[in-house]
Amino acid sequence: MENEDPTGFDARALRRISVSLALIFAASLAYNSFFTGSLWLDELSTFWVVRDSLADTWHRAIAFQGQSPLYYLLLWADLQIFGSSEISLRLISLVALILAGGTLFRLARRLFDDEVALLAVVFFFSSSCVLRALSARPYALALLFAVLSVDALSRWLRSSERRHLIEYVIFTALTYYSHYLFAPIVIFHGALVWWLAKDSTQGRTQRVRSFLGGLLAIGVLAAPGLVQLASLNSRRASLFYLEHTSLLEFVKVLLPVTLLLSIVVGVVVIWAFTRGMRFQRVQGEAGHICALLVGYVLPPLLFFLYSLVGHGSLFNDRYFAWYAIPLSLLLAMGIKRLHPARLRTLCVVVIVLFLSFAETQRRWQIEDWREASRALQSANAATPVLLASGLVEANDVRWYAEAEKKAYLTSPLGYYPMAGLTVLLPRQFDSVAAKAYLAEINSEVFKHASKVYLVYLTPLPQSLRAQLSVYAEARHLKRRVLLKGPVGVEVFE
Repeated sequence: MENEDPTGFDARALRRISVSLALIFAASLAYNSFFTGSLWLDELSTFWVVRDSLADTWHRAIAFQGQSPLYYLLLWADLQIFGSSEISLRLISLVALILAGGTLFRLARRLFDDEVALLAVVFFFSSSCVLRALSARPYALALLFAVLSVDALSRWLRSSERRHLIEYVIFTALTYYSHYLFAPIVIFHGALVWWLAKDSTQGRTQRVRSFLGGLLAIGVLAAPGLVQLASLNSRRASLFYLEHTSLLEFVKVLLPVTLLLSIVVGVVVIWAFTRGMRFQRVQGEAGHICALLVGYVLPPLLFFLYSLVGHGSLFNDRYFAWYAIPLSLLLAMGIKRLHPARLRTLCVVVIVLFLSFAETQRRWQIEDWREASRALQSANAATPVLLASGLVEANDVRWYAEAEKKAYLTSPLGYYPMAGLTVLLPRQFDSVAAKAYLAEINSEVFKHASKVYLVYLTPLPQSLRAQLSVYAEARHLKRRVLLKGPVGVEVFE
């Protein structure tokens, strides 16, 4: 017989409610997914890395990407089996996110209960940094290993089995090799050990020593990656491409409006109709809260501070997307403290429905390179096509003279071929070489063509647009817009 809670729903009813809410939320994610949409610029560069042989994949991943070859080797194998459609390219990320959600549910259920676990997964997938990981990039894979590392650490803290510590070491090393910028997650791990090990049968001191031994093992496994990390320093200008971060951007990441608003709406709606809901503190959870706060606040804070004092900005929530793990658990724990149980369950229903509706209203900025390719179908093979792709390396015109580097810069055309004669275009022309190259475009392209196409990732710098307009007007060519959006296509004719 199912157990019943006199202040809440019986177990069977709770199970039906949970399944229904999970299906509704999953449907909202599927409704607004960009899974089958056009690949965006970084995904197109990923395809260029993996499109040829395994040896080429290894070399290009090391030479042109900011991560280890791990993800790219897996994707190369994926393409050999499933082909190179947009769905195939994103398949690893889809599977990784599904497994990450399942692992997070298992972790939250072990730490707390089923209700917190369901809410944690909903909050996790409502985080934009998690949803954006559904792409042909390594973030979803890194997120999966990040959740697995926390889960393994939790199991080790609750037992004395060495195998769980070994699993933790392996999963943390794989997190690092999936994306080097996920390495600071070990700080969160340390916070979990410090605050939760006091309840261990071995005691905090012994657990901390064992954990430090695990970190040493992780360091040994991570050592080979230091060679690539050192090489990245020579091309850091192409990696630190973001603008300097403002305090407002930091606050937006730290306090995700949609997630917090869903909680406010859920509590206010239930309280307005019943006025019987109250917040009840639970003894013994202070350690969990402190550790989760460290994991939630520290990642954006570290990247924000580095962006203020470092070589450039790295403040992009996809680089520390693992902070969504402790954030989701914290929010779910807060809802769990609401009583009585029946009103809390109704509050959960309102929260999930609100987030499901919000998800259907989310508007992704899709870089539609697929449509840009179609817009150029009428161009013949001799028609010049100026390509300002948005890749930072394209600003160095010396890259144009080397075949492999030029192939990388034209990677959008490797997946979505564009008719016409492609001419690379730097978005900045501050250097003498770039100015000379732009003058060459005028003499070699505009002065000998009756039609010139322009394909660019928005926003196109006004100085570049003005210079191109001068060249076009000198030839009495009129500008016409063929495609508006994150990827623009224009023609001068």
